[in-house]
Amino acid sequence: METTNNSQNNMQELESLRQQVSEFKERLNEQQIVNDRLMRNSMKSNVSWFKQTNVWICIIGTLFLPFIIFTLRVTLGVQWLPIIVFCVIFLLDVIFNFWQIRSISASMFAKCDMLTVRRKMIDFKRREKLQMLIEVPLLILWGVWAFMTSNVEGDFAQIIGYSLIFGALLGLALAFGIFFFEMRSVNKTIRELDDYTNNQ
Repeated sequence: METTNNSQNNMQELESLRQQVSEFKERLNEQQIVNDRLMRNSMKSNVSWFKQTNVWICIIGTLFLPFIIFTLRVTLGVQWLPIIVFCVIFLLDVIFNFWQIRSISASMFAKCDMLTVRRKMIDFKRREKLQMLIEVPLLILWGVWAFMTSNVEGDFAQIIGYSLIFGALLGLALAFGIFFFEMRSVNKTIRELDDYTNNQ
C-alpha cells in the first residue's frame, strides 16, 4: 500500500514538473516573440529616415531638373551633349535609388528571417558605397567637361555660374553628410542583428 502511495506521489510530482516545464517553455516562446517584434521595429526605425530622405531628394531633384537644364543651356551656354549626359546620369541615379529603397522594404523586416535581413542589409551597404565611388568622380569629371564647353558671357552669367559651382559643392557636402549618417544607421542595424542572432 505504501509503495502504491509513493508511486502515485512520484507520478503527481512528475506531472507537476512536466507542467512547470511546459509553462516555462510557453513563457520563453512568448518572450522570444516579443524580442523578435521589438528587434524588427528597431531595425525599421533605424533605416526609415534615410529611406524617406532619399525619396524626397529624388522627387525635389526631378522637379528642379527643367530649371537646371534651362540654366545650363540658356544662362551658361553649356552644349547639349553634356546636358543630355547629365540628365541620363541623374535619371539612372533616381531609378537606382528607388530600387535600393525597395530592397529594404517594410515587408522584409516583417517576414524574412534575421539572417536574410542581415544579408540584405550588407548588400544594401555595399551597393551604396559603390554608388558613391562611381557617382562622385563621374560628376566631377562632368563638371569639368561642362565648364569647358560653356559659353559664359556677361556679369550676370558669371554670377550664376559661380552660384552653380557653390551649389554643387554644397550639394556634394550634403550628399556626403547623408551618406555618413546612412552608413552609421546601416552599421547599427547590422550590429543589432549580430547581437540578436548570437544570443539566440
